[in-house]
Amino acid sequence: MFNSAYHLRPISSLMPSLNCRRSTSARFATTTTATSTSDNVDKIDDADEKLDIVQLDPDVVDNLKHPFLKTMRDRGYLFQCTNLKALDVALLSSPPTSPLSAYLGFDATADSLHVGSLLQIMILRHLQRSGARPVVLVGGATSKVGDPTGKDESRKMLDDGDIGNNIKGISKVFETFINFEEDNEEEGQPRAKMVNNEDWLGGLKYLNFLRDYGTYFTVNRMLSFESVKQRMARENPLS
Repeated sequence: MFNSAYHLRPISSLMPSLNCRRSTSARFATTTTATSTSDNVDKIDDADEKLDIVQLDPDVVDNLKHPFLKTMRDRGYLFQCTNLKALDVALLSSPPTSPLSAYLGFDATADSLHVGSLLQIMILRHLQRSGARPVVLVGGATSKVGDPTGKDESRKMLDDGDIGNNIKGISKVFETFINFEEDNEEEGQPRAKMVNNEDWLGGLKYLNFLRDYGTYFTVNRMLSFESVKQRMARENPLS
């Protein structure tokens, strides 16, 4: 729902990092994904004083201007980015009346968040303090289906009441760190937004989805994911 030109993705709490991926529209967004801890350990072993900044032009990294990207760099969060210089320019040129937005997604599988989520929340906090608009995306719809982040076990089935209570619970956590109330014009900090993907995914119909989106995915691609292979080998359901 929030199309983005840039994708910032924290890799793991062991090595706080951000992946920046280019897509096709005018904003940038953040989301979280799990990755192999051993891969990150290997990167840490090879890291220099740049805190494992990989596949980035050192001159661009050293000369970042926007406070958010400078904070990410200085705290060791920056890992990869496609066209980092353009992202820096886009953030700097974004007018206060129309700030760039970024989102992070959290599924409502419990009524509180574990400490690992603090890393992602603090990224949004720094983003807001630097003048961009954070968007917290809660997964009212995606909490009903299987977890795609490499797990080989099915999630506990939750009904709408459980998910609603969980959203209320985790919302209190976000409100502790991020301002959702009103724009802070004095500090140049736009208020955050919270959206629920149930609002646009809940009405999808199976046949319409297959017709409109199924042509963009292949069975071979799905079967290439390790989580799918493991569930098939163990005869676990996909959802």
